[in-house]
Amino acid sequence: MKKQIIILITVLTFVSSAYAQTSSLPKILTDGIETYKKDGYSKAFDVWLTGSPLEKDTTTKVNITGGIAQIEAGLGKFLGYEYLGTAPFTPSVKRYYLVFLYEKGPLYTWFEIYSREGKDIIPSFDCNTKANLILPASFIEKK
Repeated sequence: MKKQIIILITVLTFVSSAYAQTSSLPKILTDGIETYKKDGYSKAFDVWLTGSPLEKDTTTKVNITGGIAQIEAGLGKFLGYEYLGTAPFTPSVKRYYLVFLYEKGPLYTWFEIYSREGKDIIPSFDCNTKANLILPASFIEKK
């Protein structure tokens, strides 16, 4: 009986820590998503690029927000997101895959998170309405 309890505790500890690692998003991502819902994409962009090499790049901001404006014109209002998974490149760099949900369709996106000295920054990201241009083949072939 004691051996079974130890095995059960070990399995539960492993499963709960694996779930926590794969299902939680960095604060910088969730803060940006909440800002997007409340204040729009332009303000979310400011949150996501805090500390990033692109933070002061106004040309990039204009291009990205213009692209998102076109997406919103076609897909409608931003409603929320679904988390797809994470690709850990190194202990310091991870790519998070999400689907942004709009009234009329999805937008596939990824954000690279660089963690250093307790801070997370987003040095790069991408999005597209075509899943195969954003998601790894392994995500698409799962189903």
